[in-house]
Amino acid sequence: MKKYNYAVFFVLSITLFTFCIACNQQSDEGASDQDIRAVDPVEGVWELSSQYWVQDDDTIYADYIGVQQKIFFDGYVMWTADPAPDSSEWHGYGTYQLSNDTLIETLSSMSLAMKEFNNSRVEFVFTIEYELNFFKQEMPQLFRDTIYQVVEEWKRLN
Repeated sequence: MKKYNYAVFFVLSITLFTFCIACNQQSDEGASDQDIRAVDPVEGVWELSSQYWVQDDDTIYADYIGVQQKIFFDGYVMWTADPAPDSSEWHGYGTYQLSNDTLIETLSSMSLAMKEFNNSRVEFVFTIEYELNFFKQEMPQLFRDTIYQVVEEWKRLN
């Protein structure tokens, strides 16, 4: 009788072990990075590659853009930048929504310099164009009594 119990235990253990291994293996036939990005094309890690302002068809390029990164993940956005030449810190964190050609970032936390520059505004609405490894966002910005179209171009890092 004991030999029978050990045999059943052994067979059930091997079967359960095999089943667990089979369930945990990832298939090569799963979703590709491109499929995943099609669901949320901005999700990932990005670095600013260009920034400029447009006003009345005149383009003004930034003297200094420094290194800036954005991370979009699961409905959240976080961005940071190297300190500006005046040592001010610029960063923000919050949620985002992407719908067709509109990206809305609603920040729940941001640096003091950003709060002051934007008069404590927390919602930023961008017109956006995107490809697999590139996106461009545009937003009107009032600066010294002039409205500019601020344009930022971002490249994917992951």
